[in-house]
Amino acid sequence: MPRMVFRKLATLQFLDTRGPTTDGRELRLAQRPVPANQSPPIG
Repeated sequence: MPRMVFRKLATLQFLDTRGPTTDGRELRLAQRPVPANQSPPIG
């Protein structure tokens, strides 16, 4: 079972992007993709 969980987690891609704005604040963009509904939830 744990091996299957790690294989599933390996397919997820996360992206966090941070960048400064002209007035000194920080712009933060986060991408959290949702896995395809191919199989029942683990757990």
